[in-house]
Amino acid sequence: MLRRLQTSLSNPKAVVFFMKDRFSRVIGYALLLPLLLLIPLMIQRWADPSMDINRYQLMVQEIEKNFQLDQTEIVDGKLITSEQTSATFEYFTIYLGTQDISPMTINVVFESDSLALYMGTIEQERMSYQSLDLMNFDFSNPSTTDFFQLSTAVKTIIDTYPLTYVVDLTMIYFIGVTDYFVIGLLLAMMMFIFPIQIPLPFSYRYKISLYLMTVYVVSQLILSLFKLTEFGFISILVVYIYHVIAYRFMRHLRVEVIDEKRQI
Repeated sequence: MLRRLQTSLSNPKAVVFFMKDRFSRVIGYALLLPLLLLIPLMIQRWADPSMDINRYQLMVQEIEKNFQLDQTEIVDGKLITSEQTSATFEYFTIYLGTQDISPMTINVVFESDSLALYMGTIEQERMSYQSLDLMNFDFSNPSTTDFFQLSTAVKTIIDTYPLTYVVDLTMIYFIGVTDYFVIGLLLAMMMFIFPIQIPLPFSYRYKISLYLMTVYVVSQLILSLFKLTEFGFISILVVYIYHVIAYRFMRHLRVEVIDEKRQI
């Protein structure tokens, strides 16, 4: 695997010599390589295990939008309400009031005397309002500062649940794998219109694309490390250029073979 990784990055022309690899070997390579995309999150988690700032800001926005409620307050650590509301961000949902919670998300629920965290419908953590510094809180007219206080309480209980880190890693990996196979497939199909003069089975084209996708993963890794994910189009451009180089090389090889036949 290491040899193919190095070759795919440094010499896209040589990738054409891997087209006869067994499909099982190529698929194994394509499943392992996206693990590199987990590195930024692992570094971030090691440096600061608390909620990512972007996720926190998104949560604050959703709480501000949905949690201004009349006749709803926490008094002496007890929730008093006749309202119900919810707010969803990423794969989290926050609930207040009597309602069915989603079995498909991580749920934070404002209950009578505590804030509870559920994985689907299974309770995982529970913290009293007193421990979260929410002994008294008025939802009817909260200020910006109050919303941050409320968001901090939700963040605190989410941070105590280690499985959110596992979910994050799993989602990044599966999104990376999906991108890897789908973009590789699209590029393999696109190369049918490239002016190459020799017939090449689609299976060979797809294997070449899956190896050339190495540069896509490494490019995405670098962009993620430097917080430049909005420039993801660069990764697409680079892997396309690698495809052009590889296919031009194959055309050149074909011309040489024809010339040798003429000399004979």
